[in-house]
Amino acid sequence: VTALVLTAFLEKPGGLPEGDRALADGAAAWILSLQKRDGGIYEDGNGNYTTSLAVQALILHGKERHRDAVDRALSFLRRMQFCEDGGAGRVVEKGDLRYGGMGYGSDPTQPDLSNTQFALESLRAAGVPGTDPAFRRALVFLQRTQNRKENETEGEPTEKPGEKGKVLVRSSDGGAGYR
Repeated sequence: VTALVLTAFLEKPGGLPEGDRALADGAAAWILSLQKRDGGIYEDGNGNYTTSLAVQALILHGKERHRDAVDRALSFLRRMQFCEDGGAGRVVEKGDLRYGGMGYGSDPTQPDLSNTQFALESLRAAGVPGTDPAFRRALVFLQRTQNRKENETEGEPTEKPGEKGKVLVRSSDGGAGYR
């Protein structure tokens, strides 16, 4: 919540009033105090969400001032990605449906669209170019979550068992799934 409030103060039209500087500095210091040895910035859970929000707030507060903490946090977020060199439990090949996605951090088995979006937004805010492997891998995940025939990959099933005995069928309605 502190990262959200700090971001709101720092994005205020007209800039941060000098009278609010101490508040902003204190909020940034609090956020930095939460950084773990793994680079994540979180208290108990939802490491992806809170680290992503913290990165965005710290960049707005002072990109160069917080460069080391931001770089460590970005490394943490990159380890959230399901890919060839992902973090604990997230090493998957390109053919895996989870490939390119990112999850909460507490569950190393499931990526989702929301966590992926938050992490990508943080990478973008930090100046990571769109050509970076993290963005290219995420595009694979995003395309797989959208129901479009053009997004099908040859050899991937168009039907799979779902929860409670339901069969999930890929169609071409343009919708997307959370996972």
